[in-house]
Amino acid sequence: VSVFGVTMAQEDMSLADAIRTARHQSVEALEARQAFISTYWAYRSYQASRLPSVYMYGDIMNFDRSLTLLQNPEDGSLKYVSSNNLQNGMGIQMNQNITLTGGTLSVFSDLSRIDQFGANKSLTWYSRPITISYYQPLFTYNQFKWDKKIEPKAYEKGKRDYLEAMEAITINVVYAYHNLVLAKMNNEISKSNFANSGNMLRIAKERLMLGDVSKADCLQLELRMLNDSISINETAVQVREAQMVLNSYLGYDESFEVTPSMDDIIPDIRMDYDLVMEKSLENSSFCLDNELSLLNAESAVEHAKASR
Repeated sequence: VSVFGVTMAQEDMSLADAIRTARHQSVEALEARQAFISTYWAYRSYQASRLPSVYMYGDIMNFDRSLTLLQNPEDGSLKYVSSNNLQNGMGIQMNQNITLTGGTLSVFSDLSRIDQFGANKSLTWYSRPITISYYQPLFTYNQFKWDKKIEPKAYEKGKRDYLEAMEAITINVVYAYHNLVLAKMNNEISKSNFANSGNMLRIAKERLMLGDVSKADCLQLELRMLNDSISINETAVQVREAQMVLNSYLGYDESFEVTPSMDDIIPDIRMDYDLVMEKSLENSSFCLDNELSLLNAESAVEHAKASR
């Protein structure tokens, strides 16, 4: 199909298909999906920070061949002593952040080996089977405590924002879809009016020859026919604009034409005001947004106090 000199692909699409397509591939849907993914991984990072971290460390093949200046403690003389050894060490450590206090509990175990070369060749082992340490900053900002308060709510808000974005896309697609239907109907009405005006003008000209109508009546019909032709062009432009708006929500370019396919049966939907109000207050992101704003403000105040 060619419209305004542009070849367009056509597809019959119901309202349900348009909503499904927009929620899957529209720009707004992609933005909402990426925003939720970002929120999801931020929450996963917070959860990981509450779990123990285990890692291995080591110092492998550390070879030392050098001269070291030493002082005799008895006579105070200085002399260089040759050092020729190989050091190897390995250990494992586990850290656990403590949310209540903001400290970090560490448990580690390591084993070292020193190979001494030269005239006094020897082998030495050194082991720390288990060592427990606790690091506690004093009078500082407790990041762990505030993350526990903020991050779960931020994740819940991210989920609600995503659902609200999907519903907003649905609403916009419904408006765009029905605007396209209305524009096409107006265009068809304009074409029908133009055809009717042409028939009436043809009949009026025949009756003018018989003297049944006046010249003024024929001119009025010509003017009406001219207005109808202008209306066809105007409604065609409206159809094109409505088509482009809908295409933008569907993720299609301007070369794609959607032919609306309306359902014959309109569903009977009944909604209770009290239930709608209750669910809105319960599931809206507005309340969570306010709670997060308050928590972030309190966190900033405590951080400022601790920084002093």
